[in-house]
Amino acid sequence: MDSEFFKLFFGILAHPKIIFKKIVEENPDHYVWRLAIFISFLPVLNPVYYIPLIKLFSTPTALLVGFILFPILSLLVFFINSWIVFYIGKLLGGKGTYKELRAAYAWSYPPIIIGIIFMLLGKVNVWISIFGGHPENITFSPSPTTPLGQFFEILFFFFSIWGFVLGLLNIAQSHKISIWGSINIFLIISALTTMLIGLVLFIFPNILS
Repeated sequence: MDSEFFKLFFGILAHPKIIFKKIVEENPDHYVWRLAIFISFLPVLNPVYYIPLIKLFSTPTALLVGFILFPILSLLVFFINSWIVFYIGKLLGGKGTYKELRAAYAWSYPPIIIGIIFMLLGKVNVWISIFGGHPENITFSPSPTTPLGQFFEILFFFFSIWGFVLGLLNIAQSHKISIWGSINIFLIISALTTMLIGLVLFIFPNILS
């Protein structure tokens, strides 16, 4: 068990600026791969992601495809987003290196990881439906049906917001810009993503049908 990793993992929740500064100054690659790989495999445990695959394949095949596909896509998103945050930040006068921005992105994951674990606890009933042989009765985003499941969803939302704010702080610290500069980077990325989605829907109007 790596005690240093857990000290940093939980330490950045309480003292984000101090801990992230320590990470970047000592080694920007510090546990970045561990965080990226760990969070990339968490979607494998989310049964909701398998529902579209189960509609196309048998349940065992869908599980196998998801187990291979989800981590690859998650890692791809991690590296693409790190590069985009780095490049747009540079255009706005940021001073951070790519490694520092990759670390900023990875070290926003701790609260998100905690939130996802809570969310997964609320999806146990979906796994039961899948392995019970009735995946066709599950909607793509099943709402929790118990108070405990709803509580887990609230915790997931809370920790996701925490991770988002932590990401903004890390980006600002890496690029040596204000928090408003970090927010501007996020807004530009959101606008570009919206335009890309709009373009795809325009070219392929029946993609969601």
